[in-house]
Amino acid sequence: MNYVLSVPNMSCNHCVMRIMKALKKIGLEDF
Repeated sequence: MNYVLSVPNMSCNHCVMRIMKALKKIGLEDF
């Protein structure tokens, strides 16, 4: 699962954190 790699702005840590939080929210903590 490379959801983070799908983000256009890899340098945008805020966007990455939002995605990680969203994944944890739906129960996908293993990635």
